[in-house]
Amino acid sequence: MRMKEEHQQKRKTPTRPGKLPLRRRSPTPISSASLNPMEGATVATAARLANFLKFVPTPGFKPPRKK
Repeated sequence: MRMKEEHQQKRKTPTRPGKLPLRRRSPTPISSASLNPMEGATVATAARLANFLKFVPTPGFKPPRKK
């Protein structure tokens, strides 16, 4: 009988801490930055980026047929 009482007392103590409150994310501020990323870039930077982003076709690639 005494063992049962001790066991019940042990169960009443919390085994882990309570849950932390949820942190709500604040909405991202709307910036007035332009949508053009190249605005304000130098001519050299624009030329390097244009050369880097050239399309290189993959040999043997067949585009999917439209239904």
